[in-house]
Amino acid sequence: MPEGYDVKPGDGQKTVMVIGGGPAGMEAARVRAERGYDVTLYEKGELGFMLDFAEMVKGKHESLGRLKKYLAHMLDIEGVEVVTGQEVDAAFVREQNPDVVIVATGAKRPELVAQGKGTEATPVISINDFLFTEMGSNVVILGFNAQAVDTAHYLIAHGKSVTLVSSEPGSAFGTGQAPMLNVFVKPAFFAAGGRIMPECQLKTVGDGEVVLTNSFGLDVSVACDCVIDASNMLPDVSLAEELAGDFQVFTVGDCETPLSIQNAITTANLVARNC
Repeated sequence: MPEGYDVKPGDGQKTVMVIGGGPAGMEAARVRAERGYDVTLYEKGELGFMLDFAEMVKGKHESLGRLKKYLAHMLDIEGVEVVTGQEVDAAFVREQNPDVVIVATGAKRPELVAQGKGTEATPVISINDFLFTEMGSNVVILGFNAQAVDTAHYLIAHGKSVTLVSSEPGSAFGTGQAPMLNVFVKPAFFAAGGRIMPECQLKTVGDGEVVLTNSFGLDVSVACDCVIDASNMLPDVSLAEELAGDFQVFTVGDCETPLSIQNAITTANLVARNC
């Protein structure tokens, strides 16, 4: 940091509303409070819920449960008021009338690529639901991003045969993973029997198979008992845009740039240091 490790003290006069209790929201709230501001964080669900989900998929070796406990504990240490179970819209923000608004509401899932194309034998599900879905041996995952790859490793460890499919080139494998981690993750995926099909589009879903169209325009059939849609998430700054004319508004984390937990925390720290 150009200013050094310690954050610069603020003037302590501004009230700050942080919307979203994921890693980015918690980090932004922590840093703003450390600078001496009056900070309230609003989360419509459970604080840090997606970190719990991520740890279930990745495993405990990345210590995401410990990260959640640390971030939540630091909110308490720094005196952040945390309000859960509160849906926040523009009307609510105007009612509270803070001086600064930090939007950390996260990215949004695109509609399922194969919406309505699944069959009883080969359902199409969101990545959000895969941990709670019974599925057969052959799984096709749509996406090359870090979430798709983590899901693939989880399923391979549970005895599934996994094929990752994307319209992107093979070089996009692991997008969002830390580069040094991806050096290990990619060969481990192939060594465990994983398969990728880059530059392919899902054409149809049938009982026990999917048909893909490759970059040459040829159709390829792949054995499949379940399709998991892990397509790249989409930015969602709609709330920030709605508030922009009335408040000092900043966006952090996945709502601005969906990528990774590391990126979400980094952007939150930088914004909270300087806004």
